[in-house]
Amino acid sequence: EDGAHQALEVFETSDNRGFGLRVRKGATIKKHEFLCHYVGEIVTSDEAKMRDQKYANSHIGSYILDMDEQGQYCIDATRYRSVAGLMNHSCSEYNCKLFRALGNHLDVNFPYLGICAKEDISELTELTFYYGEKPEGFCVECQVEHCLCKQCMEMEHKK
Repeated sequence: EDGAHQALEVFETSDNRGFGLRVRKGATIKKHEFLCHYVGEIVTSDEAKMRDQKYANSHIGSYILDMDEQGQYCIDATRYRSVAGLMNHSCSEYNCKLFRALGNHLDVNFPYLGICAKEDISELTELTFYYGEKPEGFCVECQVEHCLCKQCMEMEHKK
């Protein structure tokens, strides 16, 4: 899936959280529907830790997410991002979730991070996800969710 879902719009929140992302008026989003990719700079986890500290010291918001299951790489969407970077956090009432998807390269270290609807979402509803949630794995090659570690990938694709 390329690009963002056409039913999304950026809006300014009414409770001083800045901008957010919501479903545009007259549209609905179905459960499991793809919304957008989480896009940014790919950095090592060591670089991500340094940047996170730098952002905290300078009061810049951090938009860093773990990219792979081993925690070696992260996506830093602080400077360069898609609309996914405008989605706000919710601990318990989030309506979207992260997922990993392998591209044609099938390199488990560099999956795409995508966001999909966790439930049906109606018009003008803000889209949120739990920032601490580990993405589920979705393999583009076999079209199923599974662990994306090298051993499981090899077993899954031998079937």
